[in-house]
Amino acid sequence: MPDDISLGKILLIVRRLAALTQTRQIAWKETGQNDVFVHPAASASVVVGSRDGDGDLPMFVRILDEDGDLVDELSTENTEHAEWFDELRRLHVLAKRSATDADRVLDALLAELPDVQP
Repeated sequence: MPDDISLGKILLIVRRLAALTQTRQIAWKETGQNDVFVHPAASASVVVGSRDGDGDLPMFVRILDEDGDLVDELSTENTEHAEWFDELRRLHVLAKRSATDADRVLDALLAELPDVQP
């Protein structure tokens, strides 16, 4: 469980990652675990996932150092930080869309389907 200093930094990281992912400035990768995604940066990696692998709560964000060791974690299992659950969920959704290249697939399908006016 993060202390108050770490919590503030983790939440800032979560917000920045969400904004950068939404604008496609960074990409996420699948980890091989169901509903767990990683963004590898030069100095550390961030892992976001659904603990049960079902895309729903409980969720977590983990900060790993350059060796892959856990530095800190924020989890929705800790209800003390419940006000941040929506931000973790949003990051998870964005990371999943990035890792699965969902927008490219949807755009390609829309391009294939004729536009029919009712």
